[in-house]
Amino acid sequence: MAIEWKQIGREKFERIVEALLYRTYSFNSEVRAVDGRGGDSGIDFLVKQGQRLRIFQLKYFPEGFSSE
Repeated sequence: MAIEWKQIGREKFERIVEALLYRTYSFNSEVRAVDGRGGDSGIDFLVKQGQRLRIFQLKYFPEGFSSE
């Protein structure tokens, strides 16, 4: 099943990415949305694996973005 990224909207995009993060990392890590939703200071999700910390910042650009 393909996802029509241009048509799903920002909220659904964030929910899908959140589900992917939980599915990918939650079996051996702590996955946490910063401030519940929307993040803070460019951080939307934190994934802590022992001493390792991964930071995710979500960006939704349905029309893409310029490489200029």
